[in-house]
Amino acid sequence: MSRFINYIYRRTRWLLAKQTWFSFSLCLLIGFVVSVLLGHSFQRVSAVPAIVMDRFESDVNPTIDVLHNPPVITHSSEKIKLEFHFVCKYVDPDGSCCNPSGTLFVSYGDGNDFKPKLLVEEDHDSLRVLTSTLPVVDESGRSLRRYYLQVTHPQVGLEVRYPTAGAVDLFVASDLIPVDLPVEKPIETGEIALGLPWGDGAEEVGLMQIREGYPWRVGPIAMDVAEDGRIALLDFVNEHILIFDPTERSFKTILVTFKRPRYPDVQFDRNGEVAVFDPVGAPLDEQSTANIPRLYRLLSDGQIGAVAPVFVRWPGGLNKDLQVLDTSEVRLVTPFNASGEANPREVQRQKQSPRLSMKYMLETVNDVRFADWEKGIAFAVHSASRLGAINCFEKTPQGYLAVFESDWLRAIWFDEAGKVLKDVTLPREEYSEINPIGRTSVTPDGGLYFLRSTENGIEVRFTPAP
Repeated sequence: MSRFINYIYRRTRWLLAKQTWFSFSLCLLIGFVVSVLLGHSFQRVSAVPAIVMDRFESDVNPTIDVLHNPPVITHSSEKIKLEFHFVCKYVDPDGSCCNPSGTLFVSYGDGNDFKPKLLVEEDHDSLRVLTSTLPVVDESGRSLRRYYLQVTHPQVGLEVRYPTAGAVDLFVASDLIPVDLPVEKPIETGEIALGLPWGDGAEEVGLMQIREGYPWRVGPIAMDVAEDGRIALLDFVNEHILIFDPTERSFKTILVTFKRPRYPDVQFDRNGEVAVFDPVGAPLDEQSTANIPRLYRLLSDGQIGAVAPVFVRWPGGLNKDLQVLDTSEVRLVTPFNASGEANPREVQRQKQSPRLSMKYMLETVNDVRFADWEKGIAFAVHSASRLGAINCFEKTPQGYLAVFESDWLRAIWFDEAGKVLKDVTLPREEYSEINPIGRTSVTPDGGLYFLRSTENGIEVRFTPAP
């Protein structure tokens, strides 16, 4: 039963990570559901005299999980409210509920002088939440740059730090560059780059009905495009990765020699080699109950060249440097070193901040913020119609590309001054399940490939950069 609960919990966290920062109220609701599941499960177990600590993997299955939605991008005139909710995945010796205490440490200015701040307990629909409201700029004119939370549960002798390493960094903007969008335009189909029918032939893609009468179908779940234009389709139904070379108009298959991961992603690295990311993963050994995500580097003959456990809390996308975004702690995780060997856990835990950040504004579904840390600029995007979940945000030669996903895909190119260069609405058919993280791929010149599935098969379509 514990493995089932662990899977439900991991799957729930991954689904939330897909909708990067979409809704903290949703996060709290999920936390409540998971808490109920965990509570009901463990109530059937005999009283435990003490916590068996080796059941927990502190990076991906912590004893106390902190549910928190970082502000990420703020304006110097604002006040921010930090909210923390907890999920305890153990049996308290005294049978009490999950009721840890916390101390918030914040740092204003460019140094690392952290000071404790008061946390206030609030009740959100019967959920216990610790909060703190802080000015982005203090009385001395210093900006709030970073913070971390120390959690303690004296009844069981536990201490947990969020984030596990370093601190949560904030981008503080004195000016937010406006990007104003009209109502989305009529759908354009884009150019077809690759179309393949369903089947098990050499130039076909697999389709599997999960259950008779059940609408869930599995086909190629993710794709990527290499810098040289090759297209990779992750087709676990036919047990291979299909690679199409548009220059030679030829196909190549890499046999998949490992078990089909749940909700995987495929990526060409900087050298044009293929990697597959399994965000759910498997236990490290027979004694462990914690699933650890895994990253596979594949050889051209289909053999696994290397595999690395990925110590990530809420996995997001995989980039061409084979780094995984941890959306919970807003950092990049590097599973492999420059020699292609798996990085140990202590190296993966080192703080690496992403170059680009994104943030939904919770008060509305029409606004989102983006930030470029290297340029030191941030954007406030406002649309006259609802924006969907953020599918990707990439730097391009023209400036930036943001893709939003709802009933359709909306791709926006804009420059550093906030001028919209191109605004296009693209189809988002999903006859078979497609991993949102693996749906799109951005080319070096700023073009966009996107994957869709229909009753006839799979299509990879393309829309050029402005």
